[in-house]
Amino acid sequence: MFYQLFLYCWFGGELLLESEKLQLSAYSCAWPDAGAGVQRSLRIVMCRLQSPVKLTACRLYALTRETFLLLMNGSYSYFALLHRMNQAPA
Repeated sequence: MFYQLFLYCWFGGELLLESEKLQLSAYSCAWPDAGAGVQRSLRIVMCRLQSPVKLTACRLYALTRETFLLLMNGSYSYFALLHRMNQAPA
């Protein structure tokens, strides 16, 4: 189960990085020499890419590697707490 979550978070992070690179790539192409239709299309793409594309869980959390690490740290902390509570003398 952790591996499946890791895959979603890994590729969600890659999607975020690539979407950030895409705006720069669109601006860096030879758009001044292109036709009016291409320039208009590139402007639309660049306006859309001002907010990066990200994979989210229930529109609350962006699935990235950092999110995966936070989830793993929190899960282990809860596990350790519950394990310690079960080991305590009654």
